Amino acid sequence: MYDQQFNPYGGNLAIVKNYFKSGKVLALGIFCLISVVLTFIMTSTVSFTTIIYRVLDYLTSRGINLPYQYREAVAASSASSAIFSAIISSIFPVLTAIAFIFIFVKSRNASETSSPITGVSILYVLSVISLVFTIIGVVLFALVYIGIFIIGVSAGNRINSDYSAVVIVGMVFLGIFLIVYAVVAIFYAVSRKNFYRSIKRSITTPELESKGAVPFGVFNIIMAVFSIFSIGSGFMVLPDLGGILLVSTIISMLVNIFFAIIALGYNKYITGIKQGINTVPYGAAPYQAAPGAPYNMPNYTAPQPQNPPYADPAAPTNEQPPYAEQPQPQAMYCPNCGARTEPGAPFCSNCGTKL
Repeated sequence: MYDQQFNPYGGNLAIVKNYFKSGKVLALGIFCLISVVLTFIMTSTVSFTTIIYRVLDYLTSRGINLPYQYREAVAASSASSAIFSAIISSIFPVLTAIAFIFIFVKSRNASETSSPITGVSILYVLSVISLVFTIIGVVLFALVYIGIFIIGVSAGNRINSDYSAVVIVGMVFLGIFLIVYAVVAIFYAVSRKNFYRSIKRSITTPELESKGAVPFGVFNIIMAVFSIFSIGSGFMVLPDLGGILLVSTIISMLVNIFFAIIALGYNKYITGIKQGINTVPYGAAPYQAAPGAPYNMPNYTAPQPQNPPYADPAAPTNEQPPYAEQPQPQAMYCPNCGARTEPGAPFCSNCGTKL
């Protein structure tokens, strides 16, 4: 029997802690913090307005001319929110980094009272907020797109029909791109929420779950690949920020790679250990029986029955014993002469008197 009282959640806690005590969890938290620092460095090096101007200049050099008033309106609207946007966008990465570092520290602690549930809860709450903001952003982008589409078509009709046709075709392709992007963004946010929820349920319920881990890991691999392609476009738009842009892109790619490793590894780990669910005492390692020895076999030898001394079998006989003892007939005497007669004889053998 176990030396400790069995706790149905204790085994799951030990299982989850055994996975998240790996150094890759700490590395992910550190890379998230570095990514935030690089974002602030880029914000302080060149303003968001400068980036917008350079993007517009690059489009102009490629033959895509925008009216001057549009250029000024776009640049002015973005300048006032540059630092504020950087701060807001850094809140989630900072809290994510803190949560993963907390999970790593708590998982490394072998104490029964040490649980990474606080860090997991932070990640889950952040994922829910991110999902809500993603849905709100998709709705706002849809409304803006509809407004731009209506304005563009109206302006094209006032100019000429050929220009209007080009605008319509361009807006249709843009709409398809936005729809695909919206579906991917929402699906990514949902898979991230499900992944963190699975970790939380694995700690706080008798079930081991890994729901959402696979799609979350696959999406992070895709994002890491797209980070490689974004380096080239970044060099063309911001050539003077090549060094820090390259470092920032590499760190972002590493963050996505470690997210994918942790998510896919967690799914493989939980899938492989589900056969041993709730067979672990609180805070202990999974039980392994000794080879060839049955589990929990009592240490005693049962008494063996004693055989009687050997004896030769009795010789067989053809006589069958009577089932019951028969009564013997009594002797009879002749009433005439007094001679003894045979039992059951009809006449006396001496005088012939009828008996």
